[in-house]
Amino acid sequence: GNSPTRPFAANVGTRGALLEAGGEVGLGHGLAITATGAEGQDSTGSARTGAVVGVRWALLPDAPASGNRTQLVVSGGVLRELAGSAGAWARLALGRDQGPTRLALSLHGERIFDGIRDRLDVMLTAGASWRLTEMVRAGVEYVGQDLEEVVADAAEGGARHIAGPIVSASFLDERLSLVAGPAVAFGRGQGRVLGRMGLALQF
Repeated sequence: GNSPTRPFAANVGTRGALLEAGGEVGLGHGLAITATGAEGQDSTGSARTGAVVGVRWALLPDAPASGNRTQLVVSGGVLRELAGSAGAWARLALGRDQGPTRLALSLHGERIFDGIRDRLDVMLTAGASWRLTEMVRAGVEYVGQDLEEVVADAAEGGARHIAGPIVSASFLDERLSLVAGPAVAFGRGQGRVLGRMGLALQF
C-alpha cells in the first residue's frame, strides 16, 4: 500500500519508478542510525513522499577471514507513509554466506496509526542465490505481504505473494548493483506475471 517499507503496492496503485535515498551512521558495537526517504506517484500521477527512520543493531561479529558468515540484525523505528499516515515498525533479518551460496530471511512488522487499518501488518522476504562469477549471482526470491490477513479479517484486501527467479550483477567493488527477473504474483485479487528491476548505488 502506502508504506515505503512494502515490497510492492497493495492499496494504492502506483506507476513509474519509486525513488529512494537514505543513509546510515554507525554508533559502534554494531549499532547504527538509519534514515530513508521515498518519492513516487499514485495512480493519478500525484506525487507521494514517505520516510523511514530507525535504529539498526547487528548482533553477530564481523565475518571471519574465510568469508563464511552468519548475520543477525534487529531494527526498528518510525515511518511516514507515502500518503501521510504515521506508524512504527520492527524487523528481524537473518543471513548466511557459505561459499558461493547466500541465504537471507527477513520478518517485518509495522503498525500504522489509522483506525481502519490492521493492528499489525506482517511481511516476509526470503531468498537464496549462488555466485556464478565474481560479479554475477542467480537465485530465487519470495515476498509475502499482509500475511496476518491469512487468518484475520482482510482490512487491506488479503495476503499477497510474489515469487520467481532473479539475477544480480555488482560493479565498483559491489557499490553498484543491478537486480532483475520475472515473477508470479498470487493471492487475493492477484494472479499475473510481472517483471522486476532494481538499481542501487552505495556511496
